[in-house]
Amino acid sequence: MNSETIKHWIQKAENDLKIGKDEMHTQNPATDAICFHMQQCVEKYLKAYLIYFGKEIRKTHDIAELISKCAEVDKDFIDLLSPEIVDLTDYN
Repeated sequence: MNSETIKHWIQKAENDLKIGKDEMHTQNPATDAICFHMQQCVEKYLKAYLIYFGKEIRKTHDIAELISKCAEVDKDFIDLLSPEIVDLTDYN
């Protein structure tokens, strides 16, 4: 486990979350930017999780693929897979 790499992914995810939340509270929120940053946030948290458990991750933005890899560690992740998850990936 590379704790510095994990911290890096989590910090980047937190930044995306902050940007998305901050933008939601503006008078005319840029919804496409909010969705982009939320997609990035989820992606980075999933990658941090996988790295924590020593899983190799390839360069991808595919949330369903990342969730499937997480489900190899914890089967409960499979509950997160739904047709709508593709919509989140599309905001990349």
